[in-house]
Amino acid sequence: MRQKGLILNIASAVGTFPCPLYTIYSASKAFVYTFSKALQVEYKGKGIIIQVVTPFGVSTPMSMNPKPNLITKSATAFVRESLDYVKLSDETHGCLAHEILALFLHFIPLWVFHTNKVQETILRMIPEYKKKMQKST
Repeated sequence: MRQKGLILNIASAVGTFPCPLYTIYSASKAFVYTFSKALQVEYKGKGIIIQVVTPFGVSTPMSMNPKPNLITKSATAFVRESLDYVKLSDETHGCLAHEILALFLHFIPLWVFHTNKVQETILRMIPEYKKKMQKST
């Protein structure tokens, strides 16, 4: 038996913290995140690496193909860069920009994101974002 292997599970950064307005999506990604971390502990001694990738913005049809920028990566660019991080740890955000964003967001208390003011702002932004994306396609 080879006793070697690599499993990459794709979750989402919104699965690493409670995310109102994306409750079911973030909860399902939280499952993938926690499941992957637990499996990594179980199989590490057997030479099997299980890594969870938790990206922020990636331009895909599911996200309505936003134009790539410093934070939002094209799918191809994201995959290319994330492969550089395989085997570095059991968890990665997949690219340097997302790692820096996660580090920055880690210093903001969750209660700030969960205030009514922030939630109302996000709710106002969603329809504007959808309209903008529909016009650009």
